Amino acid sequence: MNGVRVSCVDKTTGWNLRSDAPIAYLDRQNVECPKPYFLARFQLGRQADRATADVRYSYRCCMIIL
Repeated sequence: MNGVRVSCVDKTTGWNLRSDAPIAYLDRQNVECPKPYFLARFQLGRQADRATADVRYSYRCCMIIL
């Protein structure tokens, strides 16, 4: 498939409280890619290097261009 390209956009969710708390309700995080993009990766990260730091998702949305 010569000439196929991939176009990607990096996104993040809003900050949520406390990385030292049990991680629950992941379905309430708004990780969403608009059509025709697809979710290529996601990662949970924290705001600082301490147990009480806020957390958010970083993720990448990509689409294939023919």
